[in-house]
Amino acid sequence: EKGILTKDNGAICANLNKYKLGFLILLKSNGTGLYATKDLALAQVKFEKFKVEKSVYVVDASQTLHFQQVFKVLELMGYEQAKKCTHLPYGMVVLKSGKMSSRKGTVIFFKALKEMLSKHLMEEYL
Repeated sequence: EKGILTKDNGAICANLNKYKLGFLILLKSNGTGLYATKDLALAQVKFEKFKVEKSVYVVDASQTLHFQQVFKVLELMGYEQAKKCTHLPYGMVVLKSGKMSSRKGTVIFFKALKEMLSKHLMEEYL
């Protein structure tokens, strides 16, 4: 409706090159949604239903471009709150088994991490 999204080979995309943010695919040609699809939908619900004015996304630093793209699309869609969305990046968390991944189920929840850190500090330094 606002000319933000385009269809390219059956995929729905946002060309953000004029903002130096590249090309964001929202729906693959087979109709499969991607993380950006979910992030945009969640932001819309937060803005419209719950009247959220600002939002902080605490996510791995490797996702910085993704969130810049998502916030720009939200802004272009007319959501003023998008200007108050912030990506708070952190360094990659690597376990003995490899990189943490919510998709693979290899995550440590904060409570467990806090307990492990406290135990380590007590045993090694106090």
